[in-house]
Amino acid sequence: MWDACTGEKKERVVLPRNCREVSACAVHPDGEYFATVDKSNDHMVRVYKGNECIYTDKGGPDHVFDMAFCKDTSKAVLWSAGVKHFYFWDPENSKKKKGIHGNAGPMTSHACVTADDQGFAYSGASNAGIYKW
Repeated sequence: MWDACTGEKKERVVLPRNCREVSACAVHPDGEYFATVDKSNDHMVRVYKGNECIYTDKGGPDHVFDMAFCKDTSKAVLWSAGVKHFYFWDPENSKKKKGIHGNAGPMTSHACVTADDQGFAYSGASNAGIYKW
């Protein structure tokens, strides 16, 4: 990561072997954390504090398109959106939860995600819907 205004390098992280590439990343609003998901078969999600990896978990077999941290700076939770899934990640408590579509209809793919400071996430889905989580 680098400062876009000055070009100064802020952090550098070398991902483990077999990651292939980063398919999505997110930066916490206060800049203390950042997260990546790779394109390996397990689509590994990693959360870093500085250049130290503090959390790693499998994202699953399906591609992840986007990630976003909650804008409430007191939390380090994030969401990921991808092919036929939506996940909530809580790295401080080592928890991962899959989004349930419930009465919203059949499961769909989610192309993008953003969050607010109230703890909600919003995703844009391939069925032209916008979901509030």
